[in-house]
Amino acid sequence: MSTATAALNSTMANGAANSGLKLLVTKGPQAQKAIGIWLFGCAAWVFSLVILGGITRLTRSGLSMTDWKFTGEIPPASNEAWLLEFEKYKQSPEYKR
Repeated sequence: MSTATAALNSTMANGAANSGLKLLVTKGPQAQKAIGIWLFGCAAWVFSLVILGGITRLTRSGLSMTDWKFTGEIPPASNEAWLLEFEKYKQSPEYKR
């Protein structure tokens, strides 16, 4: 039964892909133009991220972070918490310059 289910899923996936391609062909230049604009926008976005990363790297702007928190924390709320963060920053090479 699993091979029959896999074959059915494969057929449905191919049908969905073909219907998307059929939609692109039947909508003609409008769909092609929309996809072209979308692809150009994505490429421009990636290019701008690479440029921004290069500028950040060349200006050494991101090196003063004491620890990288990828989860996105809120800033310290109390004065003591700010002082603790500043003490961590004092240990970084950027502060010691």
